[in-house]
Amino acid sequence: MESPITDNNDIDAYSLNDQWKGGSTNIRPKYYAKYKIDPWTFIIENQLGMDVGSVVKYVVRHKDKNGVEDLKKARWYLEALIQQQERK
Repeated sequence: MESPITDNNDIDAYSLNDQWKGGSTNIRPKYYAKYKIDPWTFIIENQLGMDVGSVVKYVVRHKDKNGVEDLKKARWYLEALIQQQERK
């Protein structure tokens, strides 16, 4: 499947979200397809970064993918964020 991204320097997250609506694709698995705003779109549009974005991603998908395993992954990123903030 061809990527909907044509220019990596000009990613329009809402356009991507619109292209992903309507179900699961190889870039938008079924555990994200049920949401009005894809976690990827939310993360990009809010410029959350990889650390916070990973917490969002794992928490959002945990019920439909890996359950407690995904919550533990989210916790790992959250603990890393806490440690980072405590060092400041």
